[in-house]
Amino acid sequence: MIKKLCTVCTFLFLVIPLVRAEVIRNLTVDINIVEDNEVEFDVFFRFTEEIKEIRIPISGKAEIIETVGGKCEFREGIVNEIVCRPPSPFMVGEVSISTKFRIRNLVRKVGNVSFFSFDVPITYPTDFVKIIVRLPKGMFVSDSVEMPLSPSGSFSTVKEKRIIEIWEFENKNPGDIIPIRIYYEAGEIPVMSELFETLMGLRIIIVIFGVVLVFTIFYFGKKLKERREEVFSILNVDEKRIIDLIRSHGGKIDQRELVRLTDFSKAKVSRLVKELKERGVVEVERRGRKNRVYLKKV
Repeated sequence: MIKKLCTVCTFLFLVIPLVRAEVIRNLTVDINIVEDNEVEFDVFFRFTEEIKEIRIPISGKAEIIETVGGKCEFREGIVNEIVCRPPSPFMVGEVSISTKFRIRNLVRKVGNVSFFSFDVPITYPTDFVKIIVRLPKGMFVSDSVEMPLSPSGSFSTVKEKRIIEIWEFENKNPGDIIPIRIYYEAGEIPVMSELFETLMGLRIIIVIFGVVLVFTIFYFGKKLKERREEVFSILNVDEKRIIDLIRSHGGKIDQRELVRLTDFSKAKVSRLVKELKERGVVEVERRGRKNRVYLKKV
């Protein structure tokens, strides 16, 4: 009896982790309602290697547009399905597949109000589900219907003058269904939403411009300062004396004053000032019969 019990426990210990290992880590369904008779789906799966096939039951006939990271096909039968598989049954580690397909006639019209309905089935334990629905341009969630949007708890945003509804779920189990229902109609996109989007865009541009401007000023300022120090380092004794005198007088001095303070001849001071000017170290401003010598700023 004990031996049988140990055998059963060993079997459960080995099998249960294998069963639980079949997990979809991330499921993202991006639904783009192009127009009332055409809806495009962009579905992304990230799942463990133990899953060899994922089936998505759908209503209507699907047209596969493209698949990346695996193989997906439409199967028509009693229950229409999109069937996706990894590129190889011997994949190791987590697998990612994205597929894009189109389904027609998922939207029905009730007067001026359009009604979109789609069930997102959960076929494996799923850690995280994100569903995005993009309404056609110029449409908004109807306020003439008692419950225009379900399930509750969606996050609304506006991008490129299109209203987008986003749902996020965690830890969904096999057999769960997420029923997406939206009533929408033509109208003006709320002005504040557009204004908010525009202001956020401008704010980002201003921040980027500011960062680039500060970096540019810092970089070129540093380069100019380095260049100036290089020039100062190769000055001779007499040139350095001229620079020190200009600095001690607040960065500007009359040329005659330089002659008096250095005891150099006028010709020598004139030559030294001219050479410093040509090197970009000082500037000379003519004031009547006098020359005003300025230490050039970086």
